[in-house]
Amino acid sequence: SAVHLVQCAALAFGPCVVAFHATGLTDVGAVGKCVQIVVLYVIVQFCKILLLEALFGPASTRKEGVANSVITASTDIFDLVCLAKVLQARFVSMHAATKILVVACAWFSAHIVFTYAHPLYQAASHPSIILGKLAAAFDANVALLQGFVVTTAVYLYTRADFSKACGTAASIVVFAACVSFLLRNILFATDFFNGAIDRVLLRLAIEVVLGVLVFSLFTRYEAWCDSRDEKRSR
Repeated sequence: SAVHLVQCAALAFGPCVVAFHATGLTDVGAVGKCVQIVVLYVIVQFCKILLLEALFGPASTRKEGVANSVITASTDIFDLVCLAKVLQARFVSMHAATKILVVACAWFSAHIVFTYAHPLYQAASHPSIILGKLAAAFDANVALLQGFVVTTAVYLYTRADFSKACGTAASIVVFAACVSFLLRNILFATDFFNGAIDRVLLRLAIEVVLGVLVFSLFTRYEAWCDSRDEKRSR
């Protein structure tokens, strides 16, 4: 069981470590910033739990079902608000791409640990269910991809000159990417998709499509900013 637990942890959390080191964040002194962001993530999740208990009672007394899953997942709107605030905070004032990497790696690595630790432990306790173990680990990797996509989308949405740089249609796409983060979490929190593999593959397809759109808009916006700064320096 311990061996399977280590395998699950490596499959799920390994990409977080690889992403942090491969992007060179350790070279720009980002470790301290990541720790601050992780602490903020924990505080936000604690506040979400308190809010749910204040409005709907303790989790042990709430009935399991679609309604409870939707209510719980809808509190992820606070994650979007806090991501926007963190991206605008002074303690992460750095180049745009590095800022997105720092915030996404820290926030969603914490999210993966808090969200997938228990499911992976359950999968490891039943080593014969290989498909469930792989699905849980792969789902955690998709969550990390989702983190990069939604963090980039939130960053672009908070830029006052983004609409001027890329047009109104691009702003609508970015806003839709931010809102769809909440809608996707609500949808996948229910039992609408019973097959674990089907659920993960659908999530992956959605994130890839949104990622292509959002990352292309980010590249376009950065090119516009570089061109603007070059004109100003002349």
